[in-house]
Parts: sequence; C-alpha cells; structure tokens
Amino acid sequence: MVKKIFTPKYIAIVLSIGTAALIITSFFNEAEKRRLNQRYEQQIEQHKKVLNELQNAVKDSQEILDSLNGRLGLQENSK
Repeated sequence: MVKKIFTPKYIAIVLSIGTAALIITSFFNEAEKRRLNQRYEQQIEQHKKVLNELQNAVKDSQEILDSLNGRLGLQENSK
C-alpha cells in the first residue's frame, strides 16, 4: 500500500519551516537595510563637509581675485 505523504501534520511542519525562514530572512533584510542607510548617511555627511570646504575655497579664491583686480585697477589708474 502507498502511504499518504501529504498529511495535515506534514503540511503544518512544512508551513512552519517556511514561515520561520521568511521571518529570519525578513530580519536579516531589515538589518542590512539599516546598515546601508547608516552608511549612506555617513557618506552624505562626508560629502556635505567636502562641499562646504570647496565653497569656502571658492570664496577665498574670489576674495583673492577681487583683491588682485583692485590692485591692478589702482596701478592702471596711477600710470
């Protein structure tokens, strides 16, 4: 005789294992998502710092250019 394989107990065990696997996978996916978000936030902060430094360098360069242009203008007027 052929024994019944798909008994209610067997189906319940398979569903329980599948549910546990989904829960574990979901947990690891959430942990990975949090880790990636934290890394992206750190990168954004680093990029903001670099952008701020570049903006300050541009301001400094503009002040130097303005100063040089002012001196050149005075020299041309004195000639």
